[in-house]
Amino acid sequence: MESSVRELVPAAIAVKDTNKIQIKYIFVGKNFKFGANRSCDYKYLKDFGKKNNFLVSPVSIFKLPVSLAKYFKKKIFSSSNVRLAIEDGKIKLANKILGRSWFVFGKVIKGDQRGRLIGFPTANIEIEGYSQPNYGVYAVTVKIINKSKRNMDYKGIANFGIRPTFNKKKPLLEVYLFDFNLNIYNSTLKVNFIDFIRNEKKFSGIDSLEIQLNKDILKAKQILR
Repeated sequence: MESSVRELVPAAIAVKDTNKIQIKYIFVGKNFKFGANRSCDYKYLKDFGKKNNFLVSPVSIFKLPVSLAKYFKKKIFSSSNVRLAIEDGKIKLANKILGRSWFVFGKVIKGDQRGRLIGFPTANIEIEGYSQPNYGVYAVTVKIINKSKRNMDYKGIANFGIRPTFNKKKPLLEVYLFDFNLNIYNSTLKVNFIDFIRNEKKFSGIDSLEIQLNKDILKAKQILR
């Protein structure tokens, strides 16, 4: 939920949303809360719906299996647990809760082209509006969203972080695709995060970075085979 919405009182949120669209049904969990100090709940929304001609129906809350529940304070399937897992680098755990791979969409932008100079050209993507994954390297699969390549999936690795070896500060997703040499600047990519490989680190130089990248690629290929 956007921070501007979180700061609104419940009635202001409800009026803001119902004025925009003609709501007929809303489905929420009985533990649903929003608004300033989380003061709006299922009962409040249900009562508001009755007064404004829309139905509010409860969604069942499902408990996590023991194998997953041990990682969280909340022992239920919830978006909060998914975000916690993503931000902690536990991508496989997040994927198990989701029942699919967590993914982001992003447009390929022009970067510093350092990867190309050392033999690892990357597609650089600024991901906004998503939970930020733990800084590090991931095994990924990628779909290029355009007419000519829509049905093709590629395997690769992705680094999300601030690139400390090059003294950068702004988080960036850098995707390296195996056996790929097409120009995809300005293309939109769907990047599926499959597994976490390692944390981001600062290297002493290009040579040590290149050695580690080759190790990352080998591990990713083992994961993705």
